[in-house]
Amino acid sequence: MKTKTTPKTAEKAQPSVIKPKAVAKATQYHYANLLTEALGGKWGDLIQRYYTSAIKNHKREKTVFPRPRNAATGLLKVKDVPDWMEAHRLTSIPSSNKVGQRLFDEMMVEVKQMPA
Repeated sequence: MKTKTTPKTAEKAQPSVIKPKAVAKATQYHYANLLTEALGGKWGDLIQRYYTSAIKNHKREKTVFPRPRNAATGLLKVKDVPDWMEAHRLTSIPSSNKVGQRLFDEMMVEVKQMPA
């Protein structure tokens, strides 16, 4: 069962770590918007829990993004991310998945660049 989330619903569902404002207006922050959608449950509970856990872990570890070890990994194009997320809907994303790590790094970089 797919549920539609509005930017307002997605904003409420995300952890306090990330507070992007005006998600719909920030069109240049494509990866950050995808993270907001994932935290809002657009791609299911497993993906939502994965990103929530990753954010909490990296906040605790004080990770600086982008991580140098992921720089050599290719980044998915914005148009390909929804299909990739959908493919991981039932299995979540393994934490060792380099594509997933690189994608998360880019999401976090864009979140940091968003105006408050």
